[in-house]
Amino acid sequence: MVLPAVAGPFDLGTVVVRQALHIDPYTAQVDVVSDPLPHILKGIPLRVRRIRVVLDRSHFTLNPTSCRPESVTGALASTQGTKANVASPFKLVGCSRLSLKPSLTIGLSGAGRTRSGDHPTLTSVLTQPQHEANLLAAKVRLPLALALDPHNSQHVCPYKVAKKVRSGRVHCPASTIVGSASAVTPLLSRPLHGKVYFVQGIRFVHGHPIHTLPTLLVPLRGQIALDLTAETSVAGSGALVTTFPAIPDAPVSRFTLTISGGRKGVLVITGNHLDICRKQQFAHSALGAQNGKRRHQRIEVATPCGKTIAQRSGA
Repeated sequence: MVLPAVAGPFDLGTVVVRQALHIDPYTAQVDVVSDPLPHILKGIPLRVRRIRVVLDRSHFTLNPTSCRPESVTGALASTQGTKANVASPFKLVGCSRLSLKPSLTIGLSGAGRTRSGDHPTLTSVLTQPQHEANLLAAKVRLPLALALDPHNSQHVCPYKVAKKVRSGRVHCPASTIVGSASAVTPLLSRPLHGKVYFVQGIRFVHGHPIHTLPTLLVPLRGQIALDLTAETSVAGSGALVTTFPAIPDAPVSRFTLTISGGRKGVLVITGNHLDICRKQQFAHSALGAQNGKRRHQRIEVATPCGKTIAQRSGA
């Protein structure tokens, strides 16, 4: 804030007060922390009775796409140390009119990695036009032909280590890196990038931790730091399921997730499927939006099989 300090006939120059913007790495919520406001300027005591901040730059802020009741909250502190909490509630309308038409593609790559025991690279790309409802959650069920390799998925980052993200850095060992990810959003001028880590899954029962299947930690870095977590489970059919249960209410025009293949790849073609080129492979997705809308897709998985399988677009 750059303010002219004018008190009656006295012009005391200009006062500059900085506010730091902190982005929550899990929710993308913005916290604004101000430097102390001056209470004495050139020997003259100041009595601040009102502070009014107007943000009017086009596209600097966007409304959420959820119509759940929200509020802007704050905490004020005086020069004597007393504190007060303040809040201003708001609720949007018309969220249900926002459409949900994202597109998800999934492909396997790696020349010759099509037989049982091979480790192909998996790449999924989610795209979404602007001015739609933002995603809240995403679930993808892979084909039965793909499973976690029990030998290559033993290296996991300890749960407590993964939770200690300091100064934007992840302290998981390099041996737990299983891929990479990137995200493009109209809110930032450059994409966010990061490695994908295999992390020990934990669920708490009556306060006691119980180990579950490993999860994916996707720490995206760039102009801001954002940490996405994906849960791993197995459906009743035996298919491997990946779920992002909590996605920030922010527009993302393109999200790319790659799970590396090769000798140390965590995804393996199972023994019950001798060659994925023998038939088409399908994945299923369930996407939920912030406004409550849902979209289900049956996606044909692209494979490095050449022309041995007729290529058809997913439904």
